Amino acid sequence: RKARDAKSGSSTVYNLLWENNFLEKDKRCHNNNPCPTSITRKQLKNWTSTTKPLSFVIVRNPWDRLRSTFVDKILTGKIRPKDQHGRSNMSFSNFTKYVEQHPNNKNLHWKPVSLQCLTGKIGINANKIFEYDYVLKLEDGNLLQKLEELFQRAGIDLPAGVDKQPKNQNSYGHTSTALVDFYREEAAKGNVTMEELIASVGRTYRDDIETFGYSFPLYD
Repeated sequence: RKARDAKSGSSTVYNLLWENNFLEKDKRCHNNNPCPTSITRKQLKNWTSTTKPLSFVIVRNPWDRLRSTFVDKILTGKIRPKDQHGRSNMSFSNFTKYVEQHPNNKNLHWKPVSLQCLTGKIGINANKIFEYDYVLKLEDGNLLQKLEELFQRAGIDLPAGVDKQPKNQNSYGHTSTALVDFYREEAAKGNVTMEELIASVGRTYRDDIETFGYSFPLYD
C-alpha cells in the first residue's frame, strides 16, 4: 500500500504499477477512479497467508514540493486556482498565499501529506496517525531502486523491460542552490521578501516539516 498524494514521486510509482498491469495504463487513483484495495494473491510471487501487508509513503521537502506544483501545474495552466481578485494568472508569491489561505482545498498537488496520508503528529489528525512501514524521502535519491526493493519485499518482481526511469523530471535542478535561487527570484518578482515566502510555506506545511525533519536550505 502506498499512501495517495501528489508531487512526491507518485508518477514514478504509477508507472511501476502500470508496467506490472496492477492498474489500467494511464489510470490514476483519484476523482471517480478509486484505487484497487489490494493486489490479488495471484499477482504476488511469494504471498503466504501470514504475509504482512507492506505500507509506505513518499515525502518531499514542502518548499520544493510547492515550487514543483507551481512550475508544473500553475504556470502551465493545467490547474487554475483564483486569487482574492478572481485572477488565475498567479505569481508564485500569490500562489503561496492562496495555498495558506485555503487550508481545506483538497487538491492533492499541494495538500499537506500530514492531512492526506495521516502522518501528522500534531493538529486535528494527530489521533488518526497511520504508522507506515517505510518512509522514503524523494530528495534522498535512488527512489526507483528503493521502490524496487519494496516491491520485492512484498513479493512483486519487476519484469525485465520495465521502464525504470524517473517520471516528470524537468530541467530544474533538485539542489539546495536551485531551490534558494528560485525563491529569491520569485520573491523579487512578487515584491515580497524571501523570508516572507519561506515563512508562508512553513506555516502551511508545519506538520510535514516537523514530522519529517525538513527545513529550508541555508542561504546568504
